[in-house]
Formats: sequence, C-alpha cells, structure tokens
Amino acid sequence: MEELKTNGLTFFVPWVIQAVWVFLTDLPIVTLNNIEDSSELGFIDFLGWSLWVVGFMFEVVADNQKFLFRNDPRNHDKFITSGLWRFSQHPNYFGEIIMWTAICVSATGGFRELVHYVSWISPLFTYYVLLHVSGVPMLKAKADKKWKGNPEYERYIANTPEIIPGELA
Repeated sequence: MEELKTNGLTFFVPWVIQAVWVFLTDLPIVTLNNIEDSSELGFIDFLGWSLWVVGFMFEVVADNQKFLFRNDPRNHDKFITSGLWRFSQHPNYFGEIIMWTAICVSATGGFRELVHYVSWISPLFTYYVLLHVSGVPMLKAKADKKWKGNPEYERYIANTPEIIPGELA
C-alpha cells in the first residue's frame, strides 16, 4: 500500500479507476439533477424506491447470514450453502445490483431526452464489474484454492447460479 502512495503512476491508475466507477454509478442521479423538472412523483419513482428496499434487504440478509455462518466455530472449514446462499453463490451482489438498478429506474421517471437513458450504463457497469472484474473472480479464486476438489463444493458451483438467484433466473 505504501508503494502506491509513493509512486505517482501506481497511485494514479487505481485513483482513475475509482473515479470512473464513481462517475458511472452516480450517472443516473447526476443526470436527473441536471434536468429542470417540477413534475409530481409517479409510479416509476415508487417502483424504483421499492426495488431499492428489496435490493438493500437482500444484501443485508445475505451479509448477515454469511457473518453468522463464519462466526460459528462449527463452520470453520465449510462454505455457506444455506439461506439465500442456496439460491445464489453471491446473493449480496445480487442485492447490490438491484439497488443500483433501482436508482436508475427511479431516475428514469424524470428523464426527458433520449440521451438521458445513457445513465442505464450505471447498473450494467456495476453488474459487469461484480461479475467479471473485482467481485466474483476474486472470491472464486479464493474459494477454489480452499475447496476445489471437494465434491460438495463442485456440486454447489455447478448447480447454483453465480449472481441471479435460481428462482429468478
């Protein structure tokens, strides 16, 4: 970490990546806040807010289930397959994606021009990053190192969707 701080280039690259991430995830709100609009709240606003609550609850429940599982000494060398984790390998990420999608849904109610819909890159970007860059690949590599070859783990990986719960996929 210290090397990142002392070398300008190695500090700059992660900083730019984070700045792009913040810009893209905030795009629906920034877009909406730049639209002069005094329209009433509508169905799409409440739909977005409701979806956000669902996503938040999904993430909180999944994180809590994993926290409780990990803190039980009987589960020291096990991986979680109970609760929401039986429907998805990463139900907390599913909740995160739903939350960013919900923000975009809600913002869409105020969009007035076609260009505003470019904001939908936000949840797509979040999904891509979690599935292909930072989230799933890093956790999968760590889990494979620990449990690869374990028949129960192999079955779980083969039969459980990575992000979108099996019942919804």
